[in-house]
Amino acid sequence: MVCSGRMRGYTLMELMVTVALLALMSALTAAGLQPLQASFRLRRAADATAQLLVRARQRAVETGRCHHVERLEDGLPVGSDAPGDMLRVSRRRDADCESPVDPLALVEVERVTLPDRMRVSQEGSGSLVFRPNGRTWDGASWRFRVGSGEDARFVVAAPHGPVCALDGSEGGCP
Repeated sequence: MVCSGRMRGYTLMELMVTVALLALMSALTAAGLQPLQASFRLRRAADATAQLLVRARQRAVETGRCHHVERLEDGLPVGSDAPGDMLRVSRRRDADCESPVDPLALVEVERVTLPDRMRVSQEGSGSLVFRPNGRTWDGASWRFRVGSGEDARFVVAAPHGPVCALDGSEGGCP
């Protein structure tokens, strides 16, 4: 083989076209992944809410004390119709679950900030209370809405057992 002595390489124009095509494909891929990322963030926030409710129920059974779950906004409790960015679990100092609760008689057990600036609201008024037997205080299902609009997920705490995350507003835990 005889070399002609000429070096072979890429021209500047070929390199620029290749880089431009890579940038275009990256932009299209990123735009296509945005809905998936939003869905993932919503699912992660709903799972964090469901896990907190499960832990609150388990703590109520383990300690023999009522545990309260309430929504917070910037660290302060919110009204029944306002969404919050955190959830807090508190337990009563005494074993009395029947008398009205004094906020000073509650001991904070856990606080969870929802990921990715998600918001949580609750259907109904008051705060969810788990009795020492694991049941909800009023014997009703409690529904929490995570996210907003049509993309929201619902977390349901059944009165006697399971906590589940639902994609739609209809239905409940099995």
